[in-house]
Amino acid sequence: MVKEQIVDIQTGKVTVQESDVKEVALTVDESMVQLRNIRNGILGQSDWMTFADSPTMSDEWKKYRQELRDITKGLDSVAKVEEKLKQDTDGNLINFPTKPS
Repeated sequence: MVKEQIVDIQTGKVTVQESDVKEVALTVDESMVQLRNIRNGILGQSDWMTFADSPTMSDEWKKYRQELRDITKGLDSVAKVEEKLKQDTDGNLINFPTKPS
């Protein structure tokens, strides 16, 4: 049994469920795809702020979005990617930037 991570792109919440798929070791490239998919889903939640007819984006939001884009920098091992993807007991990513309020 393998645990699969499912990301709700509306909320960014990650849930884990058991799968019948056999576990295989991921390469760095494969684990980075997983990280980027989660990151892109979270970025997508605030994409509307970048539209020309949207209110001006605050510096706090600009910084947050840049931190999300930069989250893959320096990740050269599966262990480092897995560290970024760690979650708390509620499924929240604990090593991702904190969304502005």
